[in-house]
Amino acid sequence: MKNVTFKTLLIIVLFFVSLTSKAQDENYQTIFGKNSQGLQISGFGNLITELSISTSSPRIGTFYSVGAEGAILFNQKFYIGAYGVSSVAPLDITKSSANLTTNELMFVQTGLSVGYKAQPMKAIHMTFGLRTGYGHLQEFSRSYSHWDDYTFYESYTPMFVATPHISVEANFFPWMKASLGLGYRQVFGKDDGLGVNPVKDLSQPIIQTGLSFGWFKPKKRKAYTEQP
Repeated sequence: MKNVTFKTLLIIVLFFVSLTSKAQDENYQTIFGKNSQGLQISGFGNLITELSISTSSPRIGTFYSVGAEGAILFNQKFYIGAYGVSSVAPLDITKSSANLTTNELMFVQTGLSVGYKAQPMKAIHMTFGLRTGYGHLQEFSRSYSHWDDYTFYESYTPMFVATPHISVEANFFPWMKASLGLGYRQVFGKDDGLGVNPVKDLSQPIIQTGLSFGWFKPKKRKAYTEQP
């Protein structure tokens, strides 16, 4: 538990350190001040795939999830928006099939997405982000009496999710980007009868991909001349 929390905090710290250092490139303009040439606002939508890597919980294994995020983009660098991700298929955690009962899990997340694109005008560049918000674990229990008859039970366990991540992003067109990255999903919550410990079983490293559509080429600006 302590090691997992430390790793998560370290990733978050590195995220903000990298954000600060990358913001100092020579072409960067501040929003306020005489050197500002104005604030440009655009937006994008991003298709997300997320593959969690099982570590200490062989019972949970790997979740493969898909989803999307939409965000407002400031000066092609900072963004803030919302996201939603859900596992693709139920994960079977049945211990024994002797009683003809299966137990399957679905993992759903939604919330706030923020991030920073370092030197986004370059064909290949880095992005740093954080997805955080609400999540819940959904359990499906099926008890079969014969092939065509079963009883169905469903329950939910709410939790809080925070996923800092870093990616390599490529500009394919002024309206499309693609990315590949790594992150760590930290989950906070308590076992609510499903037999799953969210902190231990769902806090996992992730591999993610993204395919973004929007307008990423900045508008041409008039040259700024210092007035005497």
